[in-house]
Amino acid sequence: MPDLYVVVRNQDDVAMSSIEGELLMIALLQDEILLHTQPVDLFLAEVLFFNLPVGRYQVMAVHQSVNPA
Repeated sequence: MPDLYVVVRNQDDVAMSSIEGELLMIALLQDEILLHTQPVDLFLAEVLFFNLPVGRYQVMAVHQSVNPA
C-alpha cells in the first residue's frame, strides 16, 4: 500500500504550516470524495497519509483565509 507525503510551501519555498496562527488542514480526495483531513505538522508543514489503496488522489490545502482552497 502506498503512502502519500504532502509538503506545503509558500512562493519563496518556505514551509507554511499556518496563517495567522491557525494551522492549515490538508484534505485528501479521490473522485471528488473526501477521504481524510489532517492538520499540517507545525514545524515542517507536512502531512503523511499511510497505506492508501493504489489510485489517483487530489490534495487540497484548506483554511478559512484561503480562497479558493
